[in-house]
Amino acid sequence: MSESHLTTPEYRDWLKNIKQRLRQAQLKTAVQVNTALLTFYWELGTDIVERQKSAKWGSGFLKQLSADLMAEFPDLAQNTGR
Repeated sequence: MSESHLTTPEYRDWLKNIKQRLRQAQLKTAVQVNTALLTFYWELGTDIVERQKSAKWGSGFLKQLSADLMAEFPDLAQNTGR
């Protein structure tokens, strides 16, 4: 492909279209990831409430869960401002 061919209106339109499609794909991916995370967090909250019902008062259930999850996923703890 010659250099002059890269400056044609057709090429610029094609490039513009590629950029737009890439941005749309990135946005769609971000929305899907956020939806999956929100679903997970909602289900986790439900699971925690159910476990708390059977946990003894003062057992440190939530503190232990937090420590275990932070140990396994340290990058997530950093992303939440902790």
